[in-house]
Amino acid sequence: PLRLVREHPLLIVPAVPVVLLVWCVVGGAVCRSCACEVSLRAALPWRQAIGFGVRKAPALFAALAGPLVLVWLACLALRVLGLVFFTTKVMGALGALLFIAPLLLCIVIAVALFAYMLAHPLLIPAVACEGTDSFDAVQRCYAYVLSRPGRLVGYIIISVLAVLPAVFIVSSVVMTAAMLALWMLGSPAHAEVPTIHAPFSPGSGHFGFAVNMTTLWVVVVAAVAAAYFISLYFCAATTLYLVVRRLVDGQDIAELWVPTAAPSPLGLPTSPAASVPTIPEKADYT
Repeated sequence: PLRLVREHPLLIVPAVPVVLLVWCVVGGAVCRSCACEVSLRAALPWRQAIGFGVRKAPALFAALAGPLVLVWLACLALRVLGLVFFTTKVMGALGALLFIAPLLLCIVIAVALFAYMLAHPLLIPAVACEGTDSFDAVQRCYAYVLSRPGRLVGYIIISVLAVLPAVFIVSSVVMTAAMLALWMLGSPAHAEVPTIHAPFSPGSGHFGFAVNMTTLWVVVVAAVAAAYFISLYFCAATTLYLVVRRLVDGQDIAELWVPTAAPSPLGLPTSPAASVPTIPEKADYT
């Protein structure tokens, strides 16, 4: 990402929304799948999980980017007011007298930013678990943060401590495998173990092709490990959301939104009178 910003800054403007949209679709699919396994104790087929992420992409995108857009618009409004009031002596004096109003607005902005830092991992799981729109998801997550900030921080620390061993083990296995493959096979790229952040070597001829292809395969394996880390993050965030929801709203973890007007996301028939279908203790969809 840093290399992309330095060498292609103009590409960031169209690329960031696309990357964020893909992040929301994939995150919504993983969170929905994890929520079904945790709450309903049943596996969600990956096609239906991706379909859920695609259908909920606008709500997921708005929930993730909406608060930041509102903060940006508020800051832009403050900047415009500053240009209006502090250009002449008379307007400057009036602006100084009314300065308490933008100061209070900035306090609200600061609180919203700090709340967003804590609510950020809960936004996508909120849409995935409740099937709601972006406004309700943001309202829920901010209410959870402001209601029990200390408990939420404690749960986040516990989640991080639970995830770190898996990250360390997988990273160690991938790095060890790459080093063994490069050194034991006598690869031309063994002098510098390539990583997912390193560019391809500017070699020439068959030697350059060998270095580039060797680096490519290592990057592919590293990308698979990175995908595992992303999935692990969304699974931890979904579990965190369910636990915090039970703490604040008193909802049981087994309560999960399931559409009643359409077929169940697990491929099982639903009843209009029941919000959660009856699902076997163990389901096999292989």
